[in-house]
Amino acid sequence: MLGFDLTDEQRELKELAHRFAEQEIIPRAREYDEKEIFPVDVCEKAFAAGLMNFGVPKELGGPGLGVLDTSLIVEELNYGCSGISNAVGA
Repeated sequence: MLGFDLTDEQRELKELAHRFAEQEIIPRAREYDEKEIFPVDVCEKAFAAGLMNFGVPKELGGPGLGVLDTSLIVEELNYGCSGISNAVGA
């Protein structure tokens, strides 16, 4: 039967990205936007947390995430700041 519930792993990814947005993006977003600062430190922390390189296959060292998993993460990072989210996603 077709279902629309998230898996436990997807819920964990979503929660991780949400916490990351709250703790790492939101506190810096306004200053970085106003001063036009590229968020290198946030990108480094996102990489360490496994929140970058979404589509890179596992055999090449990435998480190998699909479209839905990536969308769940990006949605939560956008909650913090869409500009920083784009930097992380790029």
